[in-house]
Amino acid sequence: MQTIKPVILLDLDNTLFDTPSYRKSVFTKIGNFSVCQEIYDEMMRGRGYFLPEAFAKIVSERLGKRKEKIMDILFDPKTFKDKLHKEVLDSLKKLTLIGEVGILSQGDKKFQSAKIVHFQHLLNSSHVHIVADKKLDMLSIFKNLSDYKVYFVDDILPMLQAAKKIDPSIVTIWMRRGRYAQEQKEIPGFKPDAEITNLKELVSIINSKL
Repeated sequence: MQTIKPVILLDLDNTLFDTPSYRKSVFTKIGNFSVCQEIYDEMMRGRGYFLPEAFAKIVSERLGKRKEKIMDILFDPKTFKDKLHKEVLDSLKKLTLIGEVGILSQGDKKFQSAKIVHFQHLLNSSHVHIVADKKLDMLSIFKNLSDYKVYFVDDILPMLQAAKKIDPSIVTIWMRRGRYAQEQKEIPGFKPDAEITNLKELVSIINSKL
């Protein structure tokens, strides 16, 4: 009898991708870090995630720079590749040997898709989910995975809690790196199944449970 491989769903920003470092790099290249940061903060407060087209339009209007040039900086493939956390590619290769690896990320579809181009070949395309509202969409995503053992990795505790409420059998793993993870307070009555600080640790955890 063939054993069904587990599904390993990974968040993208701050889990695989060094988002603060990316932001610092592209805002500096655009030429006015403080204005870019201000526009970014306004967008995050209003939308909850980054919209590159809208951002480029506002920056273009405020700084008098060509929108197309700003978009080129935001979508530079080399920057996306360089800002992956250093252990990610090697760890993903190891994870593909023990499970079906996917993405569960909230954000602009074009933008988030561009971040995964360099390791898309290591992902199971049927498990790649880039959504506008992760908490809302994870209900149907996890229901469709009810026949699998599922590992879900995220840097935001309420996301892990929401997954656990949908299906208590989901193994929730908290990625404790990045500003959001460091600033979060514990949620009364909820504790993730494991905590990690890099993807290499995830490989060890899953191997120990097989």
